Formats: sequence, structure tokens, C-alpha cells
Amino acid sequence: MTEDASPGLTVARIVDPWVLVAELSVGLEDSRVTFAYPPFGEGTHSAVGRLISRNGLEFPTGDHTVELLYAAVMGPKGDSNASYALEIRNAMPLLLFQTNHWFKEGVYIEQGKTPKGMRNVSDKERLERLLEDATNLPNGIRFSRDQTIRFAPRKSYKDGELDYKEVANDGFIIASCGIGRAKKLSELSLESGNEFRTWLPRIDSEKPYDRTVSSLSYGGSFSEANARIDFRAMRGYADGYAFGVKKSLPKNLI
Repeated sequence: MTEDASPGLTVARIVDPWVLVAELSVGLEDSRVTFAYPPFGEGTHSAVGRLISRNGLEFPTGDHTVELLYAAVMGPKGDSNASYALEIRNAMPLLLFQTNHWFKEGVYIEQGKTPKGMRNVSDKERLERLLEDATNLPNGIRFSRDQTIRFAPRKSYKDGELDYKEVANDGFIIASCGIGRAKKLSELSLESGNEFRTWLPRIDSEKPYDRTVSSLSYGGSFSEANARIDFRAMRGYADGYAFGVKKSLPKNLI
């Protein structure tokens, strides 16, 4: 970076574009996902998403990001990879590339999407058509065959503080990242010894539809027992970080 200065104006000129420094692989052998390092951000979903696309990478969804956070928090603390784990922990919040469509009946989630204008335009019929041959999970949760469209009924999720057992069974969390990774978030919540909190929009007769994106953050350091986990459904203008995906999880993992 070089700087050109003039009276009342300082310009920071970026000389080098984003450069791949390392590849971070997490998960088991049959479900590994590889991320590009360093992360993109700090920026909005739209801004960070453009950079990810420009560099030929996939958007990180909840499926991907939970695996990354779990490895950073639960992995060995003193090995040669600990510095990368710490940097992941410092890149908060982690942006999840999913669009959440909220109705009084529940939430539809489109995986791998960037927000486009965040216009509150209901398209429930299109989403339901994509779920016609869905896989039915407990508590009325449904995943499309390619798992890119997901639905959780209103009675299946909670806004506010969740204990670790509630995290593993929460419909919005399962629809965002799958059953196995909801259990991993539950384990993180148990390890932290403190609250897990969701921040969801209010849907009622005055506001029958809303559209948001999501982020996931883990507060505190390795030595702190009071770390906090936030899973937010938020407006697209909030800033955060994202690790572009080089190799995705298999599609048959719910």
C-alpha cells in the first residue's frame, strides 16, 4: 500500500490485490472442506461476496463456516496451526452466505446466496416449488434434494438465549448448517460455559414478511470461559469477514 497526500485528503492506494497465502482444510476425511486464506473483509455481504467471486471461490455457507469455527475453537492449541486458528477467532463476525425469507409459518433459507438489494419481496411459491421433493427431517424441517433450499417451521426455532441442548435441535440453526453441524455448535456452547444467542426478526400481522442474511460469531479468547456465541439474522449492510471456499462439502451431508 502506498499513500498520496494532499491538503485535507489522504489516499490509501492498494498496490497488490488479494493473494492466496494458505489453504485451510477442516472436517473428517469424507466431509472435508478447504478454505482460502487470508479472509476477505471487513465488509458487507455484498462487498465481500464480490471479492470472493472475483477470485474464483465459492461463498461460505453455514455448512462450511461451522466446520471452520469448530476446528478453530476445538482443535489443538499448541501446534503449528494454532496461529491460523487464532486468526479465525479474530475474524468476527463470520458472514454466512444464505438468504433467509421469514414468514409467519417459518423461515426459508437459500444457501450460497448474496443479498441483492435486500428488497422485501415475498416469493414463497417459488421456494415451495423447489421443496416439492424435499427430504423431511424431524420437527417439520425440510431440505431440497440439492440442499440449497431449506425450511424450518416457526415452532421449531427460538429467538434469544438457547442452552446447548436447544442449540442442537433448533430449526433455524439446523436449516442454516445441518443436523451434524448444529450438534457441533451445541458442543461449542457447552465448552464455552455461557450463552448461545440467536437474533431473529419479529414477524407478525404488521410485518408478515422479512428478508435477512446471517452471521456467526464466537467471542472471547481460548483462555476465557465466558465466550459467547451469536447467530444473527441481520440486514445486509452489517460488516464482517468470510473465508472463500476452494472445495465444498459433499452434497449428501445433512
